[in-house]
Amino acid sequence: MIGKKILIVDDEFNSRSLLAQLLEDEGFAVTTAEDGRSALHVLENEPCGIVLTDIRMPLMDGIELFHKVKELYPDIPVILFTAYGTIESAVNALKEGAFHYLEKPVNIDLLKHTIKQALDIQALEEEISRLRTQLEEKKSE
Repeated sequence: MIGKKILIVDDEFNSRSLLAQLLEDEGFAVTTAEDGRSALHVLENEPCGIVLTDIRMPLMDGIELFHKVKELYPDIPVILFTAYGTIESAVNALKEGAFHYLEKPVNIDLLKHTIKQALDIQALEEEISRLRTQLEEKKSE
């Protein structure tokens, strides 16, 4: 379905594995990490198009990971999810640039829709960038 890999970050093995399997069954390319530090290592070594991360994790929580991804890889959308969500934390995450905020248990149809939206927006931004480059090249001819 997509060429861009989804990085799923969750310290709960069963949750991470189930989500990965559900998305793979839908045709998505998936890789996983058990915490924020591992996720950053994955991002250093393999291209990923979306980060889907739990918020509550040891070592580096999802909010800290989100901030690091935004700093190091600003074009990668981050979708946050948690079983302990509040309206305030969701609003804050979205204000800070998270692509979306979901509650556990994650509704797979909503997640697929959210991933598709993120990928569509990425494709449009890449097309705009390509067209701008072409326009600049034509102006300089």
